[in-house]
Amino acid sequence: MNDLQWLDTAMLETAVMMAEEAAGMIPPGASRPTFPHERFVDFAGIDDIMADGYRETAAALHELRSSILDAMTNAIGGAEDPDKLARAVRDFGATQSRAVREAIDETTTQIAESLASVNHRAAAGLLAEARRQHVVADRVLPAVTADRYQPVAGIGPNIMWQRMNAAAAAAVSPVAVPPTVIKAAEKTPTAQAEDSARQGVHVAHGDGREQMAKNLPEPKRVYASELLDGNTCDRCAQVDGREYDSLDTALLDYPDAGPYRLCRGEARCRGTLVMVWDDPDPDDTIPAPLGPKDLPDAGQAVGQGQLHYPNQPGPDGWNGDPRELTDVHLTNTLEDVIRRVSVADAEIAELETMMDRLIGEIDWRETRERAAEEARQAKALRAQARREAAAERRQVAEEAASARINQLLDAGFSEVDAIADAYNVSTEVVRRRQTIERLRADGHTGRGLEQLARSSYRAEIDRVMLEAETVTHGFLLNAEATRINTEYLRTGRGRYIDSDLLFTGNAAFAARWASQELRDYWAAAGRLTYEAWKMVLTSGRPPGLMEGWS
Repeated sequence: MNDLQWLDTAMLETAVMMAEEAAGMIPPGASRPTFPHERFVDFAGIDDIMADGYRETAAALHELRSSILDAMTNAIGGAEDPDKLARAVRDFGATQSRAVREAIDETTTQIAESLASVNHRAAAGLLAEARRQHVVADRVLPAVTADRYQPVAGIGPNIMWQRMNAAAAAAVSPVAVPPTVIKAAEKTPTAQAEDSARQGVHVAHGDGREQMAKNLPEPKRVYASELLDGNTCDRCAQVDGREYDSLDTALLDYPDAGPYRLCRGEARCRGTLVMVWDDPDPDDTIPAPLGPKDLPDAGQAVGQGQLHYPNQPGPDGWNGDPRELTDVHLTNTLEDVIRRVSVADAEIAELETMMDRLIGEIDWRETRERAAEEARQAKALRAQARREAAAERRQVAEEAASARINQLLDAGFSEVDAIADAYNVSTEVVRRRQTIERLRADGHTGRGLEQLARSSYRAEIDRVMLEAETVTHGFLLNAEATRINTEYLRTGRGRYIDSDLLFTGNAAFAARWASQELRDYWAAAGRLTYEAWKMVLTSGRPPGLMEGWS
């Protein structure tokens, strides 16, 4: 083949793939156009099943990361110095807390349920392929529960846990503080854990197809297909389209009907087995997927090619493939075919074949929709069960913690120490939580303790300023500051000494511009700084008086 011929072939294949993608037969990113024996396979549907599995497992892993971060914040958030922080990080990684164990278990269950759903939908897809080839089979799909996939589903969550611990440990240093370590853990990439889950999706999909295949008659031919594997390795490319004489023989290369056994990407392979029950029929009126000879002329829409026989039923321009019809056109075309069968003996064979194909297409769509609806309902029920189980676990944990708190209070422990013991957190964490709840109950707003404390400090300073103005009879500034302000108000030039800053600014500013009356007030009541106020909020200890006033 010369370079020009190769270029023509490549352009034709590209055009065929674009046409098949537009018809919904293959997904974007397919490695090639379909082969004739693949015409009954809904590759776009297979891609959707896998994509849904990817999304669900990734979402579960991202939720797990948030749960681990919450547990880590509780465990190390109160570390006051680098040594305590290092010990807290080490202890957190060495033993999984109850919250972490429950989060990992719940994520593992969610992923296992997603894999079971992939299995169920894959089995339904193969059943639909068989029925489109006139295979009469019961509609019963293999019963698969999430327990089947618990081992493989647990790999990703444990990878996430290990990598987040490693990131936290690497962030510990002599100058590290808890937020720095937590931020490092938060930035942990999820790619490795998600990759593990994606491999589980591929395995579950192949598993579902194999289980369904064993419930169906033995296919007459089985082919390897790497159409979905956009990044096909050299080994998979060599077996793409290979024909096997039996399903058992094919399963030697594709164990569990899943990834190719020699794929360089191992379980990342998206290869699958295509099963054919129909005998090839040279007079078949239903065309195979578009080949080079079927390409439309320039400007002609896909599907407006030659009709298969005169007066063909169906919408104008239809090429005879039921997969290209809308649901309405599919039903209307079938009704038209049934009417013609009773009156058109000359076309009876073609019409009966067409009727079989249309019925098969309707049956396939109903099976797919029914399987999707069953999967949606099962997913909703599983989510509800998880929520109820989580709520029950929380209630049991709260009841146990409440009993423990009462026991410790009766034994003479302080409320803070009792709560810290019952919930297995530090006393600093308990005080922070209590402070946040109290400040919000008082009407202060903010995302965390820092913003809430700033809001309450401002309110307290407003109260203190009013009290100081009363005590000093309004003389907050010294004579020099008063003169500077008078000059500024008269000329608009120079600086202005804001009396608010006497209370909220630094100590040097306050010492420079405060009146003697205000100094005397502070000497008696103390000058409240933000740091001192925050200490009052979180520990209950009174602030010390500012030193150095005369």
